[in-house]
Amino acid sequence: MVTRYGPSDNASLLISTCGWTFLTLAVGIAVTGCSEPETPEEPRLLLDVSGEPATVDAASKMDALPTWHLGDQALVIGEAEAASEHMVFSRIAAALELASGNILVADGGSLELRLYSPSGRFIRSMGRVGDGPGEFRAFGFVSQCDGKDIYALNLHGSYVNIFHENGELRETVRLNGFIQGAPPLETRCFNDQYLNLGWGQGPTIPGPFRVPSRIGLASADGTLERLFGLIPGPERFGAEDGSPAFAERPLGQRVSFALGSDRFFVNVGLDAQVHILDLYGNHLGASDPAFPGRRLGQDEIDQYLSELRVVGPQNPERIRQYQRAWRERGFPEWAPPFAQFRVDNQGQLWAEVFPLPTATERHWLVMSPSGEWTMALVVPDSVRVTDVDSKRVVAVVTDLIGVERVAVYPLRPH
Repeated sequence: MVTRYGPSDNASLLISTCGWTFLTLAVGIAVTGCSEPETPEEPRLLLDVSGEPATVDAASKMDALPTWHLGDQALVIGEAEAASEHMVFSRIAAALELASGNILVADGGSLELRLYSPSGRFIRSMGRVGDGPGEFRAFGFVSQCDGKDIYALNLHGSYVNIFHENGELRETVRLNGFIQGAPPLETRCFNDQYLNLGWGQGPTIPGPFRVPSRIGLASADGTLERLFGLIPGPERFGAEDGSPAFAERPLGQRVSFALGSDRFFVNVGLDAQVHILDLYGNHLGASDPAFPGRRLGQDEIDQYLSELRVVGPQNPERIRQYQRAWRERGFPEWAPPFAQFRVDNQGQLWAEVFPLPTATERHWLVMSPSGEWTMALVVPDSVRVTDVDSKRVVAVVTDLIGVERVAVYPLRPH
């Protein structure tokens, strides 16, 4: 069953005045002539998912869907030791197949974007370590947003470096994070538009905390076009001095979202549904509940902490500090429903069920653009899917000694 929503009684209205574009939502932005606009009221809450997670028989729902698996590897790139440094990877941030058939790999160790032919031959690298145009300190999203060029977000400073496939830097775009001077918390792109999730505004307290986050659409130059409103933000962790600290994949309540050509998909908190909204923030519908958040046992929490990764340098003492802080102030007792969303070339949503530390497999669910769950994909825990389409996937494969390789797999029915 798919839940449908009708048009909002408070329709969104896009108006342009004096060269600026504003979006009036359920609460308006007043503009008088060409003077400074009045301070807007708090944006509307797009989703309210408070309360305990829904009771859903997730196993039965998975069993009812056609289940697919990975076929034999069609291509493998990377070696533990190789004559060329470009065939050795460290902390792969992204791997995807471009429209040309070439494979792009964002290597987190060298902070290079590496391009390989469809047969796996190294072609060229783009980017380097630094803070200027074409440079990176840490990768955010990496995508071929417009189907032609390569978009790569530098998390430090929150700007997007856009490269032509021939290696030339096309431009660098700085993104708007809704708070003056602050970058977005997360960003997705499609064509020349960016879907930005902002940092939540509110008190930062020691221990776990959560505040609403703004979500909106930015244009090709990074300027905010439409502020859709507020959604419940991800659970974060405050240090004693009031500054936030972050785990790379925190448990507890979080946000998963993806942008398509004419809609975006979002799951928040411990909600078992994926909500579908148009590019004006209006509800189009929601999926049938699939995988709700799950309460964790102490053994699962202990294992998660033992394998904890953090944002930034992965030095042992820094990780131990995070581990001590989580243990002293309380670790989230709930695992979120989903780990990540992807949209394929047919507009379908691929949602990875959040993998628990004790899991031996990873599960993906595929949803039609209108909200029907259509199939499931099961892969080994050592395979981290990073790019999807209707016939095959690109993944990072990690062996028993931690060596990373990039592989392309065809999909086959069970």
